[in-house]
Amino acid sequence: MGVKNLERIVQDLLRYGKAPDTPVAIIEKGATEHQKVHIGILENIVKLSKEREVKAPAIIIIGEVVALHRRLQWFDTKKAKKILVTRDKKQASEMSDYIWDKGGIPVELPLITIEEQELNTAPLSKYSAILFNSPNGVNAFFRHIKDIRSLSKIKIGVVGVKTKEALEHYKVLPDFMPEEYLMDRLAEEAVKFTKEKENILIVSSDISPCEPEKYNSLYQRNYEKAVLYHTKKRKLAKEEMKKQLEHIDIITFLSSSAVEAFYENMEGDLEPILNKKIASIGPVTTASLQKLGMTVAYEAKTYTAKALIDTIFEDFK
Repeated sequence: MGVKNLERIVQDLLRYGKAPDTPVAIIEKGATEHQKVHIGILENIVKLSKEREVKAPAIIIIGEVVALHRRLQWFDTKKAKKILVTRDKKQASEMSDYIWDKGGIPVELPLITIEEQELNTAPLSKYSAILFNSPNGVNAFFRHIKDIRSLSKIKIGVVGVKTKEALEHYKVLPDFMPEEYLMDRLAEEAVKFTKEKENILIVSSDISPCEPEKYNSLYQRNYEKAVLYHTKKRKLAKEEMKKQLEHIDIITFLSSSAVEAFYENMEGDLEPILNKKIASIGPVTTASLQKLGMTVAYEAKTYTAKALIDTIFEDFK
């Protein structure tokens, strides 16, 4: 709207007393790799915009603040990185928003989907502790329990900040969270809050790296895994994948299942990503990438999507 009506805007400003030499800046395609800043004055900005074929989207800045235009040009010398987001579509938007905030361009290509299922366990009163290793597990659990008061005497443990935040969304605070964001550490931490032979429920997915029998042997408790959601790999055509990858700079992976889906959809052909950088949320995902012949350039310091993006952008300061 601003560019289209620029001539009328300028005429009105001059008519109502604005000086002809008032500085004007037009920021075209702001905060993208195509950003341009055009500087002029009221007297010549219309002519200048026509000569340079300025197009929307653009914003117009008028007044002495334009003297700060060098600060407006910070983006001109930086090529925004296009970052592929491969996580489930329901979770992709938050990660994409953060990439925008950091100055990147997110491209969403969900390689997995999350499908919930019913909670089929013994009455919750049987358990002394419940363990959650992902936000998906928390959300699925609370959508299926009928009375939150049934948790009143149960200790609750979580893996990671995002799982903790998901739990707090339901007005429940975790009793413990290990420093290392791994299921093995959570199972170990639960020992401090339970007694031998007591029952511990692990809310997880069908593919989670969770080994109840190992924990039972190590800690003399009765760990039981409840699968509340399934992670399904999406099937995409190889040519569609290659087209999406053409202009991508960095590919992010937040789970081993996304890694496997990527490899399968590419039919094992890694040539299209030889000039791309790969980012992994943590050691388990990194191991999956390396096993399939992919080199990891970035690994999150803490195992969250936000931390992964922070790690990537530390490279471009």
